[in-house]
Amino acid sequence: MSRRRRYPRRRLADEEIDWTEDPGWHLDWRAMVPYVQLRYFGRGGEESLTILRSAYISFPISLFLFCLVLLGILPLGINKVSVLWALGIGVLALVLYVVEPRLEPPLACASDRTLAGGFRSRVFLRIGFANSAALCGFTAAFITNSSFVYFVGLLVSIPALLRAAPTRAALAREQAELTARGCQRSLVAALRHPRPE
Repeated sequence: MSRRRRYPRRRLADEEIDWTEDPGWHLDWRAMVPYVQLRYFGRGGEESLTILRSAYISFPISLFLFCLVLLGILPLGINKVSVLWALGIGVLALVLYVVEPRLEPPLACASDRTLAGGFRSRVFLRIGFANSAALCGFTAAFITNSSFVYFVGLLVSIPALLRAAPTRAALAREQAELTARGCQRSLVAALRHPRPE
């Protein structure tokens, strides 16, 4: 006899759920597939924070997969041109790491939807800037015929990728910023289950 339940669990009503509580990193693998991501973000499900975190994870995974591809195609050798490219990518990453926070618009607190949308935009802006050094390194690896350049680009992208992660601590920092500005909305609740207007 199977130990699995033969009946589904009762789904809790919205009133029974504390939407301000962070659900953690329960990843939804379907949200990591690029085309399927559009479907999941478009429908605005009740656990959009989980979907946002799943989408975030897909970016570091793709950078790791680029490592595997490059190691199979290009040599790891270091030459004069690859060192120059690596230095240039390091400078680019430093400039982006300094400039990107200044480009972030403040989170709008007019409604839960604008707050959640602003935070999602902020996360994807950070991911885009973080990935740019690694992707420049990917391109430069083929120009220089050395995968070393990509690994440098990946290495300098890691701090920015960690900054972009929608972690519990990052949400707490954003919430403290909102509270200091006089916004009484919960960022976690807005991301998980925006109230209707």
